[in-house]
Amino acid sequence: MSGPFNRIGDVRRSNLPYVNVQWLGAGPERTGAENRAIMQYALDNYLVVLFGGHRMQFDVAGKLVVRNNHRLLFEGARLTQKTNNMQLFDCDGKTGIEATGGVFYGVGDDFNNSSTLMDCFRALGVGTIKLVDNEFHNFAGCPVNATGATSFVFERNKVRGPVHMLVPITSGTCCGPVADGASSNVRIIGNDISGVSQGIVVSNNNVSVTISDNQIHGVVGQHGMYLGSGIKGLTIKGNTLDTISLQGIKIQQHDSYGQPCEDVSITGNSIRGCGSHGILLTERRAIDLMTLWSRVTRYQTPGVTEFKPVTSLMDRSPTTLSGEGETESE
Repeated sequence: MSGPFNRIGDVRRSNLPYVNVQWLGAGPERTGAENRAIMQYALDNYLVVLFGGHRMQFDVAGKLVVRNNHRLLFEGARLTQKTNNMQLFDCDGKTGIEATGGVFYGVGDDFNNSSTLMDCFRALGVGTIKLVDNEFHNFAGCPVNATGATSFVFERNKVRGPVHMLVPITSGTCCGPVADGASSNVRIIGNDISGVSQGIVVSNNNVSVTISDNQIHGVVGQHGMYLGSGIKGLTIKGNTLDTISLQGIKIQQHDSYGQPCEDVSITGNSIRGCGSHGILLTERRAIDLMTLWSRVTRYQTPGVTEFKPVTSLMDRSPTTLSGEGETESE
């Protein structure tokens, strides 16, 4: 199967076999367990699955397990997870997953700071995954947790976390999109994210990462963006961050990992209302090939610590910019 399907009409014109879960009896009058069984049957027998369409609402009790090359289309349909501590879609070990136009709700009150199961899409060891034009509400985990992806696209989505369950500073696991475990070709673009403990998380040793044109606001727990060590090719541009508990953008380098970030560009971002630094780059010896140009205002910790582009291994002295009002760094 080739090419993405963004609307139901595209599927119909393609002449590929598909099914609408409503045809099989799923609906708002069904229990969550009944809807889950019907939807799982559809997923087990069709690679293109339609979930009702605009304004349809389905309770789901338990997880839905996808297969390779699944196209999931929702056209505004709403799915609500009714089981505590459970992902909605299990994509572990699969590839070629695409989902568009869904409105997804988590339980909303099952947050704890250690579980990794309460994601909407859990995708450990995934190959490729693409989530576009969806909404994610009240998931105690994250909208998607992908590890080892060869292509990870999270674009034009809306994320609203269970802000009432989070504790400032200490909550760290309820996040926006998470790219973990040496993923590559990560594209997190044009999303609106709020009410989570960390807006975007890209962990250690990812390759070719672009984070652009996102709006991240009302982050209760920790950072607007958390970037791990060993990232090769990181571009952060055109993002707006506002009202963040700690750092706006944090690159968490640890020299002991022995994995420096390389080819990093942080440009054209607007950052305001942070509880700590607007931009924080730790462990200066692990920063390489960096450019920095972002507007930072109204931070509580005076100054933004940054590192100028380096021309040699010895030229790594930090520059601290301080003062009130707006600060521009280059």
